[in-house]
Amino acid sequence: MQTIEFSGRKPSKVQINAKLKPILKTGETFIQIQWGENWITLEQLPSGWLGRGWIKGLSGDDIARELNKQFNAKQAFNSMFGNPMQALNNLSIR
Repeated sequence: MQTIEFSGRKPSKVQINAKLKPILKTGETFIQIQWGENWITLEQLPSGWLGRGWIKGLSGDDIARELNKQFNAKQAFNSMFGNPMQALNNLSIR
């Protein structure tokens, strides 16, 4: 589990995404975002991301929906073209 904590003013969506992005790249599957008593929990399940809680006007469900769109787009690309690096390696220009 990874926790992102904000203090002071309410974090914006941009600030939350900036802190979230490097954590997602590590493969973390359970993330909690806190600002005072407000929180968002994100959990990756076999069926996709699930989000709970609110900070400002942003819900965990909103973030999870965006993550699932990105995940589904990546899955679709990989199913059509395989691994992107492998696809580039397989290109032959003669």
